[in-house]
Amino acid sequence: MGTLGLGVITLAHYTWPTFRRQTLPFKAFLVTIFATSGLVIGADNALLSHEAELRQSEQAIRRLAVMELSRQGLVPTETAITRWRDERARQEATLVKTRA
Repeated sequence: MGTLGLGVITLAHYTWPTFRRQTLPFKAFLVTIFATSGLVIGADNALLSHEAELRQSEQAIRRLAVMELSRQGLVPTETAITRWRDERARQEATLVKTRA
């Protein structure tokens, strides 16, 4: 978006006489506004995608927990899912230790 701001400022400079008379610091300020806006929007989009990925992985783990708990005949409550997750983490840690 900073490049877009620079392009808009350059276009305005060559096509609009009133803008041409503006000071260089003011034009630099406008470019900075465009660049900052672009960075904020880009960061927000990156955060939203990251959160979506986290939600998808969490849903996949919960789905797996619900299926396994249901096979065991347990009601998949939040507490049961947490216990299942802890047990699974312990099992994975044991596997890592035995391989090492």
